Amino acid sequence: MSIATRRHSLIAGQEMDSNAPAIRFSWPVLTLFAVTLLLLACIVLLRLVFLEKSLATAIRNPSTENRVIADAYRGPVSYMIGNELISAIGEGIRNHDRTKEELKKSEAFAEQAALSNIEMISFNPAALQRLQTSFGMSPMDSKESISSSVEKRLGLLPVPKVLSEELKLRQIRLTTGVISTLQFEAVDMQGTTFEGLTLADIAVTNADGIEYPFFAIDQVTAPLADCWIVVLVDKSSSMAGDRLLKLQAGLELLIANCSGSTRIEIVGFDSKVTPLTVFTNDHRVLTDAVRSIRADGATEISKALDHGLTELRDKLVSKSILLCTDGQDPNLASNMQRIIASCQRSKISINVLGLNDPTLDRSNLASLAKQSNGLFCVADSPLAITDQMNQIMSSYTKVAYRLFVFNPSRKLDRYRMRLVGSPTTFIDVQP
Repeated sequence: MSIATRRHSLIAGQEMDSNAPAIRFSWPVLTLFAVTLLLLACIVLLRLVFLEKSLATAIRNPSTENRVIADAYRGPVSYMIGNELISAIGEGIRNHDRTKEELKKSEAFAEQAALSNIEMISFNPAALQRLQTSFGMSPMDSKESISSSVEKRLGLLPVPKVLSEELKLRQIRLTTGVISTLQFEAVDMQGTTFEGLTLADIAVTNADGIEYPFFAIDQVTAPLADCWIVVLVDKSSSMAGDRLLKLQAGLELLIANCSGSTRIEIVGFDSKVTPLTVFTNDHRVLTDAVRSIRADGATEISKALDHGLTELRDKLVSKSILLCTDGQDPNLASNMQRIIASCQRSKISINVLGLNDPTLDRSNLASLAKQSNGLFCVADSPLAITDQMNQIMSSYTKVAYRLFVFNPSRKLDRYRMRLVGSPTTFIDVQP
């Protein structure tokens, strides 16, 4: 190196090394670097495009999901669009959420109010009919919560029946007060009880013919009216003890539940038949006769049944024999067809209460009850006698109805209860 060159290097603060290699950049390295920058630019651009779409969606449709997406971009793009815009979008979403929650509460309140009104309307058959007709003309959208709930409740409400003009109403019992209770029955021309009357089949009107909406109705059972019953009590020696005592208690229950128009005759039998009363509706006389029965002797079921058939043959209304026994009669099988024919001819039913015993003639007694349209029940123990007696008592009852008219102000002491499908069929209630 010359003296001039060295001098120039020292002045510049560098010392040139003649042995150092020259720096060179290869084309592959530069290409890779450029591609990497391009990819990063594309990623940023795509994220910005996605952000723009997300913000636009959040503005058009505020929801929790869109709010989360928008908030995720708050930091990276705040320098581009400003935090104010994102904050405004978030506030809009929060307002939407509050409005949606208030809407749900309003729907729940409206639904409850609608259902309450439907319950009130159900007490007014005329209004109910008009409402059902209007729904039929313009059905409600079942997809909406309020509409579907109301339609579902309406579907459970009773629909008025087309009732026969021949249907008749008979008053059984009436009590008046703040709630007037009318017990009645509905029968056809043949005297057969009509079942299934509902609130929609009944209308209550005041003296001016204006409908009164505050009433209710339910179906109950009532004792048969004008019924004649012969009670045949086996008082053979096998009935002694707890068995007879429990049977007497069951018969007292039957007597207590009979209506005032039901006549009963108590008959004891062993080897002979002994009437203990005549037909009477005096419950005291009947109860005393049942308590006087003492067990002693053999069992003559056929003779007892013949006595009951003779007593009931000429009666023109409901007729029934109640046979209570724990034994068998060797003559019953040979007399079965004659007894059954007599029952069918005179329309007499035979109910049998069998008291469990090895000698009980289950087969013939069950056949006797079935072919005469009666019931056959067996008490497995003395304690079960009352339960079986309750089942037999069901054959001495009929379907009836109770009408409750709510009258707290006592402005409706006189009213008319009529059938909606048969305006000429009614009961005038006069306390």
